[in-house]
Amino acid sequence: MTAAGGGIGAAVAAGLEDEGAQVWRLDRRPCTDRGFISCDVSSDAEVASAREIIIAETPTIHHLYNGVGMLPPRLGLRLEEEDVKEWQTVFDTNLHSMVRVLGAFATSLSEDGSSSVVNMSSDQSLVPRGDALAYAASKAAVNAFTIGLARQWIPRRIRVNAIAPGAVRSGFIDAVAKTAERRESMFAHAEATLPLGLGQPEAAAELVRFLLSADARNITGELFRADSGQALMGIRL
Repeated sequence: MTAAGGGIGAAVAAGLEDEGAQVWRLDRRPCTDRGFISCDVSSDAEVASAREIIIAETPTIHHLYNGVGMLPPRLGLRLEEEDVKEWQTVFDTNLHSMVRVLGAFATSLSEDGSSSVVNMSSDQSLVPRGDALAYAASKAAVNAFTIGLARQWIPRRIRVNAIAPGAVRSGFIDAVAKTAERRESMFAHAEATLPLGLGQPEAAAELVRFLLSADARNITGELFRADSGQALMGIRL
């Protein structure tokens, strides 16, 4: 699991462990949880090192969750103000990390029908708001990657799906909020504005665990939107 040090990733990991699964948590943030490996998934060398540690103990992998995501360092820019280098950083984190991680573990995934991959997309991949173009474009690329890989891996009986959350109460919003006071104000606004309320990491994690489980054994190549009705109702936060 990537991005397992907090938010949705931590909730997914906790739920899987409660079900008795052995979980390996990859994150570049410090973490004391068991099975934690410090790993920057934008680095080929660090992903390769993490793979060696994991495969030495668990040679066969059944589930893989790609939860890493980042916003551009500057938001609200006009196109002519954008920096392509910043786009490259966003794409390397949001898309290329999935290619890197899945490529590293591809040959270790079981082909008995039990293996499942879930990639983290975003509501902005479907309805970009225009204030973070690199993020929206990278997540739209995640959707295409997910569907294409699902088709490629059908003969191997490995399922690949994605989820597209909207606003979720997690640390991801800190990059936008900057301060705790502003973060709580943004959360309160989302809770009051969204038809189904502000998303919770635990609810998104339940969807991920369902897609990883045998209950979803006939589902592959799908994108599941979980944005509390934001896109459906045309709401802009």
